[in-house]
Amino acid sequence: MKVVVTGGAGNVGRGVVGRLRAEHEVVSFDRREHPDVACTQVTGDILNLGDLRAAMHGADAVVHLAAIPHPMHDPADRVFEVNVMGTHRVAETAVEAGASRLVFASSDSTLGLVFGDYGSPLPLEYIPVDPAHPTKPRDPYGLSKRIGEEVLEAFHRRHGIAVTCLRYAWVWWPPEYANQPNLSANPDAVASGLWTYVDARDVADAIACALEKVDGGFHVVPLTAPDTAVDTPTLDLVARHMAPDVEVRDPASFEADPFRTLWDLGPCREILGFSPERTWRKGWTEQEGS
Repeated sequence: MKVVVTGGAGNVGRGVVGRLRAEHEVVSFDRREHPDVACTQVTGDILNLGDLRAAMHGADAVVHLAAIPHPMHDPADRVFEVNVMGTHRVAETAVEAGASRLVFASSDSTLGLVFGDYGSPLPLEYIPVDPAHPTKPRDPYGLSKRIGEEVLEAFHRRHGIAVTCLRYAWVWWPPEYANQPNLSANPDAVASGLWTYVDARDVADAIACALEKVDGGFHVVPLTAPDTAVDTPTLDLVARHMAPDVEVRDPASFEADPFRTLWDLGPCREILGFSPERTWRKGWTEQEGS
């Protein structure tokens, strides 16, 4: 397939391009070129339809990663404009080009917690969190990602393009692995993110599986590491930070794996045929594909 990766020169994009280019013809679309991106690079802006059309020519599939990645350094309206209108224009030009599938970098921020500053107790209704759990974003980034999912579902309904929205967590490369002891020492500091993370290589593998496996429908897929980022048992974290009446579904899974993620990875297995397995408990360099 010819796959266009928006944001291909970015932090996650470079790993995705590297993973895909052995199997596909890959085009990176970004505001700048990067010397470590070993594929055709097209520069442009996701808000510019002309730029996008030039990159999308002949595309079979699109991986949409380009976005403002958090709300901390840009005005709220800029975050919303780039992430929402950019997603709409990417989808529009992908459909025009005849692409049959699109993979979207959504976020666990759609839940509303990561940048939403809800305080304690965290307003979850049940765990593990699945795609059906209510989303209540209150910051411009989480809101932009949730609306981005709605935009893409509308394009699926109208045009039939297959869409996979990966709600992935904090992406870890080696510098983040090195910081893990600090997280275990202060787990309260990362409670708003539900103590989640995901290895960058698992993100790339999940995207590759979505391109291969998903040839129809609209899907929202949570993607985290199989465990939390800290060494406190998960149910102890829940007892400390959530309301007493939060529903614990599948309690046996928490008993069998005391440090399991609070997200439901069943859709990842069922839709993508993929299970993220890389974890800080094994280290960064000890795992395949390091």
